[in-house]
Amino acid sequence: EIESRFGKLGDDVPSKKKYPQPKFKKVLFGRPPHGFLPEPDFNEDASMPSGFEEGTFRQRVDHFNNQNANFFQQKFYKNAQWAQPGGPNFLMIGGEGPESSRWVLNENITYLTWAKKYGATVYLLEHRFYGDSLVGDNNDLNTLNSLQMLYDLAEFIKSVNLKTGTSNPWITFGGSYSGAMS
Repeated sequence: EIESRFGKLGDDVPSKKKYPQPKFKKVLFGRPPHGFLPEPDFNEDASMPSGFEEGTFRQRVDHFNNQNANFFQQKFYKNAQWAQPGGPNFLMIGGEGPESSRWVLNENITYLTWAKKYGATVYLLEHRFYGDSLVGDNNDLNTLNSLQMLYDLAEFIKSVNLKTGTSNPWITFGGSYSGAMS
């Protein structure tokens, strides 16, 4: 049953759709999204290392209503290229936006240098309602809250432990809102 909760990312998700390129660079309050620093030097189109996985995890829409039997597919990334037997699991918690593979692949990010040092398997779970983790038609926002996301995290961790047959420690990371959940 656990295996059936994990799946491949479909071609019909928002991140796989092609949109016209804007005529002008994106700015927010007169600044580029990455500030006035040069753009990050991470190439998402580079070949993926062994141990990299992009997929979905089947989650309950409402963890607190047993009458609601609906599920949605929550996007996750996994990078096991540094994993050692008995090593910890690092989980980056997705925040209020779409996530990308750079959060589990870019070795310049501090927690990924720790993953390399301590032999960790790295996961990122995208937040419900953001990016490709759409809940239904994404219009009913009653289940868009931190408590539902905390239960999403708990279900994901429990299922990964069952799937891998391990109980290695989990260390969570996040920034701002997702850091508070961590």
